[in-house]
Amino acid sequence: MPIAKIVVTLKKSKYCPLPVDRLMPLIHPLPSSSRPPEMPKTLVDCGNCGPDFNSIRKMVTANFEATVLQTHGAEDTLELLRSRKVDLVTVNRKLDRDYSDGLEIIRAIKSDPDVKDVPVMLVTNYDEHQQTAVEEGATYGFGKLEIGNEETVEKLKPYLAG
Repeated sequence: MPIAKIVVTLKKSKYCPLPVDRLMPLIHPLPSSSRPPEMPKTLVDCGNCGPDFNSIRKMVTANFEATVLQTHGAEDTLELLRSRKVDLVTVNRKLDRDYSDGLEIIRAIKSDPDVKDVPVMLVTNYDEHQQTAVEEGATYGFGKLEIGNEETVEKLKPYLAG
């Protein structure tokens, strides 16, 4: 649904003593694919423990005007993706809550017609798992040992830079 700022014009009457010219209409609908420039980008981080989520959040907020939200599995991630604009999802290779495979989250996102176009990165230090994630439709991600590196920030720029 497009965001719009609306001020209604009222005719001068005993109920509205202000002159009409003081109540000019202001309607600025936005295309559904855009957002106001003052709104930050959104990254959803799925399946990381508190300390790792906090490391990713600090890296992202230090380098981009972005909000970082945490999810824990497929259900809450898909629900969040359907409820708001998300610019990037990062998924831990092994989910913190139950140690299930993060590739299942990527498969769930990429097989859902409503959210399949949202970019996804796998968070792992293992190249073979990164390659598998790319084959499933993700973009090449980064490992926890790379959090804060300039190369990692460069990987995030296409999705989170203004």
